[in-house]
Amino acid sequence: MLSSAPPPSPQNAPMASGHAHPEPVESSSEASPRDHRSRGNMQKGSRAPSKKKSVNSYDRSVVRGTSSIQPPATPSSDDQGQQRQTNLVEVTPKAHKYGFICKGGEISIKTGHGVEWQISEVDFRKSSKQFAAILDDENSKPIHLTKKDVEEGKTAIWLIEMIPNVHKPDDLGLRTLKLFDGKKGKGRLNWDDLENQGNANSPFNSNYDIFFRIICGKTRNLTDSIGSDLNDSRKDNEFITNVLSVLLIAEEHEATAAVAGFLEMNLLRMGKRLWYYISTNPKKWLGIAARLESPIMFKEAMCHAVGKIDAKQPIDRTFFENKGKLYENILQIMTRKVHELLALKKRVELELTSFWPMRMYHPPDEGYVPDRGVYTSDIYLYQCRSLVMQYIAGCYANGWHSPAADGGIRFYQTIRHGGNAYCTEDQLENFRARFAMSTRALEPFNQAMEIMKSEIKGCLDPIMDDKSQGFTNPDAKLGYLTCTLTTDDELPWKLPLDDF
Repeated sequence: MLSSAPPPSPQNAPMASGHAHPEPVESSSEASPRDHRSRGNMQKGSRAPSKKKSVNSYDRSVVRGTSSIQPPATPSSDDQGQQRQTNLVEVTPKAHKYGFICKGGEISIKTGHGVEWQISEVDFRKSSKQFAAILDDENSKPIHLTKKDVEEGKTAIWLIEMIPNVHKPDDLGLRTLKLFDGKKGKGRLNWDDLENQGNANSPFNSNYDIFFRIICGKTRNLTDSIGSDLNDSRKDNEFITNVLSVLLIAEEHEATAAVAGFLEMNLLRMGKRLWYYISTNPKKWLGIAARLESPIMFKEAMCHAVGKIDAKQPIDRTFFENKGKLYENILQIMTRKVHELLALKKRVELELTSFWPMRMYHPPDEGYVPDRGVYTSDIYLYQCRSLVMQYIAGCYANGWHSPAADGGIRFYQTIRHGGNAYCTEDQLENFRARFAMSTRALEPFNQAMEIMKSEIKGCLDPIMDDKSQGFTNPDAKLGYLTCTLTTDDELPWKLPLDDF
């Protein structure tokens, strides 16, 4: 008789648990903006003369003295081609590292720190209904450009200022865009009305700079700050925080659709490291992926979240409560997937107890009826099947299957591994000592045991099928099953809550 020893412990994941990994910022923007250290206070003498004078950032003669990017007197053919391609002129009139001017842009957005973005009205309108409403308001009137303005190449007819966020005044990462009244009746853009004391490298400037570049198609490669390996989580954390900060800005201005694709693309450039971070914190990445409407990231996060819950690893479900309809959908999908996985495991466990090797099936055929000799040749398979069934029954009796503390993962991995993982050589030697077996019979007996262990693995295919992106055979490393598949029809942003 064979004793049912506990299944061996699964191997630990190759990544050391001590490695720090970034915690995605989910709903607060205070920790999200990148802390850009100032390049230093303004150099003495860089301010405008004390005599009141309207300083226009479009005036290249004024910009020439302080701009970090100067147009060459005679641009080369390569420079001309590059300028035609991007149609973007970088302007830093006060040594700011943020802000840009799109040639011909009708919208000029400026902070109280002198940072300016000039973009086209078409890009501004199509990126957000909220932005379009600013211009379409009955009280909104474009500024009249004088003949001198036109001659100087000025094109901005809408002057918009950034003010503290009206919904969250204490949030330094979000601003509210407001059409600037200026000095009515003068018909000129007077930037002095917006000048006040402040830090041009304030937290929101960096993220709004990225945001405006995305909606204008003047994108930056956000992956420059990615670390070289999993040990460099500081850079990864900085990069992911930047992405989430821009996402928060887009959500605040109802412009998520305009930036989601670009942000998702940059996250996916992280490759296997993104999948690693998702596997370590699937709860938060479920929300991030749903907000970005990223199917591949959401399916990956759901795969790990369901596996962790099934393996009794803690997932705080209260995280999804009181956060709106989208998060309620996520919670219901996750709950349903956990129940589906449990039902699948019970079906697999039933199939294990009723499994027979294919070569033991002898269905009658025309002119052929299995006789005693046919069944006699299967005697070794009968013996081996009895031993394997005894081991499985012992595991069930000891609660090592689905009701186990680990959700049965050790039991499933043991059966899946086969070989000497169970019904070991020592146990078989004990069996042969009690039931005498000739040396001649030993070889067919061992072959029959190999057949039984090999073919029974197929019963586990439904739950051992790896649906994750980032690992080879992750079920053997992560300590939970990664067989959960979420279809496109089940994505939370495609289904109303009533459909569940």
